[in-house]
Amino acid sequence: MDRHVEWMCKGDVIRGMFTDPPSPSPNLAIFLHGWAGDRTGPHRIFYDTARSLADRGWASLRFDFRGRGDSGGRTEDASIRSMTDDAVAAISLAAEKGFRRIALIGICSGCKAAICAAAMKPEIRDLVLWSAEAMGGLRPPAARLRKGLAALRTYIRKLAAADSWRKILRGQVNTRMVRKAILASESPDSAEKAWEAEMLQRFSSFSGRILFIYGSCDPERDISGIHYARFCERRRISACFHTVQGATHSFYSLSWKREVIGRSVDWLAGNTTHTA
Repeated sequence: MDRHVEWMCKGDVIRGMFTDPPSPSPNLAIFLHGWAGDRTGPHRIFYDTARSLADRGWASLRFDFRGRGDSGGRTEDASIRSMTDDAVAAISLAAEKGFRRIALIGICSGCKAAICAAAMKPEIRDLVLWSAEAMGGLRPPAARLRKGLAALRTYIRKLAAADSWRKILRGQVNTRMVRKAILASESPDSAEKAWEAEMLQRFSSFSGRILFIYGSCDPERDISGIHYARFCERRRISACFHTVQGATHSFYSLSWKREVIGRSVDWLAGNTTHTA
């Protein structure tokens, strides 16, 4: 069901993985990972969601942004803008392969890339955003410090896992990205902040639908979730908000993970009705 794929973006190779359902499908979900993540998602949540979507007749594409994982490019060149370029290139690849309905599933910083890509590609009608960061003028100045502290707590928890130590000993941990996640986040410069604001303005006319999912213990819920709710309400964008009780930013619990996957797959497949 899984097959490797690669394509070029801005002179660098992007590598990813298609997951196909048992029968050919016109529907595709493209996954966009977070700032220091990769195409599997935290504790393989992307991989497991792709499997669940395949059971519901959806294909999936998971890939590493440039500067991360198996893709080319330099880590120090990574930005929300470069991540958006990668997402747009993935959407174009999917269209070339004949997929007619393309949804984006993002987590953390990947949600910014999803919003920007949807602003640029009107064919995107469905967004599933987990622990979405606020962008542009929606993000208050204190958010950066709170995010850094949350990232530090997340990595401390990871150190308790044997698998994390195996990756460290094998040299598979990108320490530069971890350090940047804790100390500086994506730290956009003035030009990128202006670009984010422009993309958010373009996104104001989005006519599709969005599912936001936050953990009740994730600081992003109170920082970003409230601002996105107001933004969508004022612009009459169809948006549902779901809170996973007790969950943290990356949903590091089997029960939280199952709830996120179940709600997302049901909402995307359209077999159940959801309320805000």
